[in-house]
Amino acid sequence: RAKNHQNATLKESDALMYALNHLGLGVPAQVPLWNSGFWVSFRPCSEEAWVNFNDRLTMDKIIFGRNSSGLIFSNINALFKKRALEFAMEHLLTHNINFGADGSRDDILSLLKEPDVNHFLWGFLTACHPNGYPINRGCSANIGTCKEEISDLIFLQWLQLTDFDNLTVDQKNHMAKRQQGSVTIAEIKAYQNSLRAAQEREVVVLENSEIKLSLRLGVPTAKETIDAGDKWISGIISMVDAVLAKDATDQEREK
Repeated sequence: RAKNHQNATLKESDALMYALNHLGLGVPAQVPLWNSGFWVSFRPCSEEAWVNFNDRLTMDKIIFGRNSSGLIFSNINALFKKRALEFAMEHLLTHNINFGADGSRDDILSLLKEPDVNHFLWGFLTACHPNGYPINRGCSANIGTCKEEISDLIFLQWLQLTDFDNLTVDQKNHMAKRQQGSVTIAEIKAYQNSLRAAQEREVVVLENSEIKLSLRLGVPTAKETIDAGDKWISGIISMVDAVLAKDATDQEREK
């Protein structure tokens, strides 16, 4: 029974969150995603989960590094971002999206805009480290002789700042809906389309009487970014396999 909840009995996730808070292992964190138009909340993860996550990254670097002859390390962030988002999603507690009958929480990454990816991960870390994250920095000015170290405690909650002046009244009203299932997919899409920075735009690279070359730029979702990273990794591995094949030509090897 919870001492500060009028002796009410807590069940399931509420009981888990109360126990984690009481033991100093983290607290739930609710995070607004201003570029995406919805709220999410995270539960803290255990030390065992962090160890498993680190082991997963280590194995990924070994396996993909070997399969690509090390070429994947030129864009290793594509893999790290995917694994970090997967890890955070495993600890997603609630959200305020009404997916209807055909959707589920697995579709969140299809709505999460790329500018909010770091914010999404930041929210997860604030749940894991509500009392601050300790850091130690050693002296790098004179390596070998300088032994100075700086220790400090970073409060992750203070690292985020929202410029409300760039939001309209309608956008603020939309983001004021924080309860579970309070915003629909259509409302989220309308919010995203209303953001000035998210508008698609055309950039003309070359234009003359014979040809016009232009690029159409837009803000991708987290899922689109992950899919592009997976495609790039697969292409690198396929290229390495083709080059190292027995019947590869000299021209293919030189590529």
